Amino acid sequence: MKSSTVVLTLVAFGTAAYIYLQLQRDIRHASQRHKKRTFWSKLVNRNDGIPYVAFRVSLEPTLIKNQVKYVCKALVPGWRHLDDTELRVERVLGGITNRIFCVSVKNDTQNQYYSKVLVRVFGAEGIIDREKENEIFEQLAANTIAPSFIGEFTNGRIESWLQGRCISIDEMRYPTISKAVAQKLAVLHRFQPKSSGNNLQDSPVWESIYGWLREAKVALKHLENRGVDETRMSLLRQIDLQVLGKELEFLRSALQKTPSPIVFCHNDLLFGNILYDETSGTVHFVDFEYSGWNYRGFDIGNHFCECMGGTDNGVPDYTKYPTEEQQHLFCQYYLGAYEGLKDVSLVKEEDIKSLMIEANRYALLSHFYWGMWALCLSVDQTVDFDYLLFGVNRFKEYYRFREKFLELS
Repeated sequence: MKSSTVVLTLVAFGTAAYIYLQLQRDIRHASQRHKKRTFWSKLVNRNDGIPYVAFRVSLEPTLIKNQVKYVCKALVPGWRHLDDTELRVERVLGGITNRIFCVSVKNDTQNQYYSKVLVRVFGAEGIIDREKENEIFEQLAANTIAPSFIGEFTNGRIESWLQGRCISIDEMRYPTISKAVAQKLAVLHRFQPKSSGNNLQDSPVWESIYGWLREAKVALKHLENRGVDETRMSLLRQIDLQVLGKELEFLRSALQKTPSPIVFCHNDLLFGNILYDETSGTVHFVDFEYSGWNYRGFDIGNHFCECMGGTDNGVPDYTKYPTEEQQHLFCQYYLGAYEGLKDVSLVKEEDIKSLMIEANRYALLSHFYWGMWALCLSVDQTVDFDYLLFGVNRFKEYYRFREKFLELS
């Protein structure tokens, strides 16, 4: 009993010490972000009314849950008076970029405005523009496309908890769920955020990939210098960035023959980012950190690629890529929703076939995007995921499907 008390005291002391250090460290970040937003004011509404606290949640396992409670009490309406013991914090599995937690009030009462929230602690530092992401997320939330934006802290965000469950990889190809996802995606593609970029001549995705190509050179060199075992060295030998750079130029030229409209895309519709409400039969999309202007074909083709999995163990199963019949169903319901048709049988067959070709060809770009992204993160040791293995396998899938997809007609 005494040893348990000592451990709890040490953890509490460690958390208090960390919070004090954050007071010193984050005041600079807060003042730079908005000259009226200093840590000492604790909570300052942004111009848009989103509460903010300048506190960085540690990724240290012994601290993170207590600090998640801290930001929840600071930001969630009605939670400030709660004791830490009244909050339950559970890790939500499925994401490989962020740490995601479900935080709930143990003894829920009808007076509690929020009984459960989602806390997203950001990862992939330097890869994603979090300021831009939060601005877009706020607009998505205001249009009920994304969960409600409850509050923001230095390296994360608090969102409302959506009813539903994450679907499985296999369920992505189930007709009922596939139809619902297609229709929801059509709604997202019609979304027009402020500071609209719909006059873009080309997608920003190319700029991202070329930038990651440069960063990957540094990351892989770092891995080599760090010293890795023979298994990982074998993976490194399979990556030739010079060859991939030339292949990227080839793909860009090839895709010019298949125009795809630039729309607002999710860009990361894997199984873990789709919630299914069995009661209503509806789906919700979550995790919009990679969302932005991109090719329509990329978003749909990427979703087809995600049906193969790989974000759990780094190894996609190419046999699970949607069949022609499954692709046809998805594209038919997508076009029906996008065009506002009540009867999907009115969608023209030629339009469905054309969209299938477009999606499959841009699926190749999806492999390049996530493959290069993974190589950049291959040096990250804070997440229990083999980015290097995942990156190597995404490029394998690219070459596996390249000829087949580019020859479609």
